[in-house]
Amino acid sequence: SVNIWFEGKRDTEVKLHVRAETAQYFKNKTYFPLQKIEKENKDGSLILICKIAKFAEIRPIILHWIPWIKVISPQSLCDEVKNAVQDYLTEITG
Repeated sequence: SVNIWFEGKRDTEVKLHVRAETAQYFKNKTYFPLQKIEKENKDGSLILICKIAKFAEIRPIILHWIPWIKVISPQSLCDEVKNAVQDYLTEITG
């Protein structure tokens, strides 16, 4: 495991887009459980796939890499990340 989550079956597939500026980091290090590169795009960006048991495994890592990473699927995780960012922006801007 690359994090503290050991329990549960990793049966949820997550697809992520990593911008070219940070793609090399994801080529050299595993940040997500069962991470693999599905595609290297012509612009240097990557499509990553990982398998997780729960969103809590990867949510902090995704938030850490914003704006260089974007959740493609599942939509429910995309919505969670979007809501977390919107809540944060609302809090800091009053």
